[in-house]
Amino acid sequence: MAEQIIYGPLELPSGKVIKFRRPKGMDKVIVTKETRMSADNISNLLLVAQYTAAKCIVEIDGAKPDVDYKRTLERMDGLDFDYYFSAFDEMFGMTENRKDEAREKARFLLENATSTDLSK
Repeated sequence: MAEQIIYGPLELPSGKVIKFRRPKGMDKVIVTKETRMSADNISNLLLVAQYTAAKCIVEIDGAKPDVDYKRTLERMDGLDFDYYFSAFDEMFGMTENRKDEAREKARFLLENATSTDLSK
């Protein structure tokens, strides 16, 4: 199993202290499968991101959070969660700098692609 890095303690505005981990690809898959989505509702993307962040909380005031990450989110103070989510998103989200870097790499890859003859 891969090493898991725990971040924190992070003191929230209410004074509660949390620790959290970096999201795994499977976290996002599980959250997406469990979230009701509609094609015309862009806010679902934010909800998936918020649920993923809640799923990554590993400790609240020294105790393990509820196994159900949705309940963890429901029980958190709104300002606390916004504060945590902002830090989490800055750490692991696609910031503008990361998007720019990815665009540059994509351009480079497109310009330097090689062709193979699949008919042989």
